[in-house]
Amino acid sequence: MRIPASVRRIIDPLVANLRVPIIGGVNRGLWWSLASSGSGYASGRRASAQMVLLESLIQADDVVFDIGAHHGYVTLAAAHKVGAKGRVYAFEPSLTNRGRLMRHVAWNKLVNVSVLPFALSNFDGESNFGGSGTSKMFAMGAGTEIVAVRSAASLLSEGMVVRPDFVK
Repeated sequence: MRIPASVRRIIDPLVANLRVPIIGGVNRGLWWSLASSGSGYASGRRASAQMVLLESLIQADDVVFDIGAHHGYVTLAAAHKVGAKGRVYAFEPSLTNRGRLMRHVAWNKLVNVSVLPFALSNFDGESNFGGSGTSKMFAMGAGTEIVAVRSAASLLSEGMVVRPDFVK
């Protein structure tokens, strides 16, 4: 059953800090927010075939760019796959999504993840971000939130990130 957006705006802040275990899939046993648990995230069924493929492509010690990290489901899987010597850069420009992403990273004690508050594109500047419907569908150039935009080239030249082995 889908909860209307007007109801979610009231309920989500109340349950955002309640954590539940992910019960299946590549992130089994990790912590996830109750407010983000729908759409197969907490059950581990969310895009299960794609998540298994993603996990098979990422190697230990890799550097991963998770572009549009949303609440961090891919970030969690990538962080465990790359291990202690690897690195995950989770790019999430949306303030709300980034808060949930950072909560999931902290709850799971992922020290090999850097959360970056940027939309990644081919220029440095600002852009509108957002959209209607679910936050999984947010896009640059839509919505009313103004976000920072950075290019991978400038982040690499500034030493803020290192060259990725895998990009999602």
